[in-house]
Amino acid sequence: MNPITDLSHRAHANNALKALWGFWTLSLIMLAVSQLINLPETAITPSLILTGVLIWSFKALPLLVSIPFIKERSHTAATWLAYACLVYFILWVLVGFTEGREILGLAGSLTTTGLFISCALFIRFEKRRLAFTNAATSTNTAGS
Repeated sequence: MNPITDLSHRAHANNALKALWGFWTLSLIMLAVSQLINLPETAITPSLILTGVLIWSFKALPLLVSIPFIKERSHTAATWLAYACLVYFILWVLVGFTEGREILGLAGSLTTTGLFISCALFIRFEKRRLAFTNAATSTNTAGS
């Protein structure tokens, strides 16, 4: 087992995971900003705030469900998160075509694109790291 190659695979996977978490956080913030921009001009009541939080929670559900699995470095969960990114991308493109919300739609689309790319990189590097680790383990076991 080459320790330099092992460190290289691990470093690439860790960097991709950091980028994934960064874009994941930005995506949640963008969804919150989108929800706050749509507040009515009437008086804000507790029921209105609760309704906004519930709508935001529903929109953010795919992102929130992925938390424990991404923490465990599951490349399968990152694959499903990448699929969810496609739906978010469609949402942000539709927001971008709304009059007065072009900048928000563009920012959301770029954030979602970053999340998708970081998911793809994490999946690639984590699979490579796991394959290298499994190959090294089987080599060590066979040599014993």
